[in-house]
Amino acid sequence: EAYEKVHEMNTKLYQSAITDQLTGIYNRKGFYMRIEEIMERIKKRKQKQSFALMFIDLDNFKGYNDTFGHDVGDLILKEMAEIFKEVCGKEGFVSRYGGDEFIVLVNDNKRESLEEKAKQIYAKIAEKNGFRAEIEEKLGRTIELSESQKISCSIGIAGSDEVQEEEDINRLIKQADALLYTIKTTSKGRYTFM
Repeated sequence: EAYEKVHEMNTKLYQSAITDQLTGIYNRKGFYMRIEEIMERIKKRKQKQSFALMFIDLDNFKGYNDTFGHDVGDLILKEMAEIFKEVCGKEGFVSRYGGDEFIVLVNDNKRESLEEKAKQIYAKIAEKNGFRAEIEEKLGRTIELSESQKISCSIGIAGSDEVQEEEDINRLIKQADALLYTIKTTSKGRYTFM
């Protein structure tokens, strides 16, 4: 019985170390742990695999935090994580890479399906109308949100059919991050491919 309790506690500690406490998805450490597991499987099969990575940064997030407080900021992070999880489905996994940055790793490098996922993300965000209803419920009052203030995201997408080791994933992260930077310094609220 004591062994079981220790095992259960260790499992909980491990889960809390790899999971983002706020959103319940993987944190950066959890992301790399999953990558390590995936690369082990690829090495055993001795073949390359296709992956794509969507590097996502939230647009206008700071405005929500500054205007409505950190509780609303936390609400937005949770809601956005749910959207990314829903769109990703069983075809990969989602992690909170840090702050208001997320990475969606997809077991597919087909441009059409990646484009479809990006469009689904934007459609689901649009449906939520800036999460107005959720924020009003949390604050117990009505709020004003102009179109230019509403939360959105920018997405840099990089993929490869030649993934064999963790360094290949790190290269995809760098490529997607560079694309994201280009979007953030120009127009925001859109996606682009490598």
